[in-house]
Amino acid sequence: AATPAVSAATTAPPPTSATDALATDSNPFDISDATDYANLPERLGFLKDLGLDYGYGPTSVIEWSLEHVHVLSGMPWWGSIAATAFLYRLALVPLFMKASENGAKMRAMQPITKPMNDKMMQAMRDGDRVTAMTMRQELMQINKAAGVSTFGMLVPSVVQGVFGFCAFRLLRAMANLPVPGLETGGLLWITDLTQTDPYFLLPAIMGGTLHMVMRMGGETGTPMTEAARPFLLYIFPGIVFITTAWLPAALNVWLATTGVMGMTQVHIFKRPEIRRMFGLTP
Repeated sequence: AATPAVSAATTAPPPTSATDALATDSNPFDISDATDYANLPERLGFLKDLGLDYGYGPTSVIEWSLEHVHVLSGMPWWGSIAATAFLYRLALVPLFMKASENGAKMRAMQPITKPMNDKMMQAMRDGDRVTAMTMRQELMQINKAAGVSTFGMLVPSVVQGVFGFCAFRLLRAMANLPVPGLETGGLLWITDLTQTDPYFLLPAIMGGTLHMVMRMGGETGTPMTEAARPFLLYIFPGIVFITTAWLPAALNVWLATTGVMGMTQVHIFKRPEIRRMFGLTP
């Protein structure tokens, strides 16, 4: 007579706490369920519902921006990614404008600074630390008097690098998940943004725009040295093409957008009428 009682006790379900029940009832979507995952509505905050939570920082800012552009505009994913990349690149224009001004001043001072730089480098090769330090201090004084800031030249590239890495981090995670809609949110020959570009056209655009930017003097307009010219014009764009060819198309849409914008920006800043309009050094 004791056996049924023991059996009933061992097979009875464990008690469910009120907290567990509340947690279950308050979650309208169980993303482990494929049906709920595919039908998760695109609303503000849905990327975090999918587990893409980066806390606070640049990555979360890009996620917030991309999500708002996508949800509020109703564009497909390729358009939302391109539009967000465009807006971020546009926000960096004032920084690049300042760097372009620094670059123009440096070019104007080259007849004075180049012989001093050459003398400083020769002194360093000869182990003449006194002469090298003297030339360095004189160059710093000249740059300060002309309002040239080396730090100002680096700021836009550093900021762009940080946000570029964060965009890479976010979009790669979105493609790996994948976020619903990415597999059908492409354009023309790229229908699936989670896969690589089948014809490698976007990576080619990246390499081509980088080559043109370098040929025009870079985004800050700083002239390249003859020794660095082959690497910057040909080898570096080739490396970029190879490394981006195997990335998801979602990432390449972002990179191609920023690359085209960078090339356009350099071309615009080189025009004399534009420089006069903004009061930049010719």
